[in-house]
Amino acid sequence: MPLEGNYSDWTIYDSFDDADAANSAWLQDAVVNRKETEILLVDSGYILKRYTIATKTLSASLIAGIVAWQWSELALNTFLTSVQQTYVAVRWRTDTTWDRLSIIKDGVVVKTLTNTDLGFGTNHIRSVSISPSGKYVIASGVRADTGNIGWVVLVGS
Repeated sequence: MPLEGNYSDWTIYDSFDDADAANSAWLQDAVVNRKETEILLVDSGYILKRYTIATKTLSASLIAGIVAWQWSELALNTFLTSVQQTYVAVRWRTDTTWDRLSIIKDGVVVKTLTNTDLGFGTNHIRSVSISPSGKYVIASGVRADTGNIGWVVLVGS
């Protein structure tokens, strides 16, 4: 697998609830493995789970007792960019509403999705992460169709 891909568009690959995720900004993180086959999802509720990309399955808790805010601090500095920093995923707001996720490639915004585009309620995008190659962008938030905290996995093409 190349260090980074050549992506110009991202669409929703999967969306699911996570009963262990907290409803608060930056208290969830997603870390994608190098082969981009698994995503570790961690939450301030001290729960670590595995999401398998190919089968779209979420495991039960792998570990309880994780200190998520230590991961979040690391994610703010590392996991929002692809491995060579070609791609950047940014959660941002208009006024006081966290309602946008943008993907930047080589310093140019190539995709912006609103909370509605992602299937989240108003002001409900909680966190964003990006895979090493930039292929997958993961966002957490309050899902509009269920009212529960969950995840959206975007895939690049």
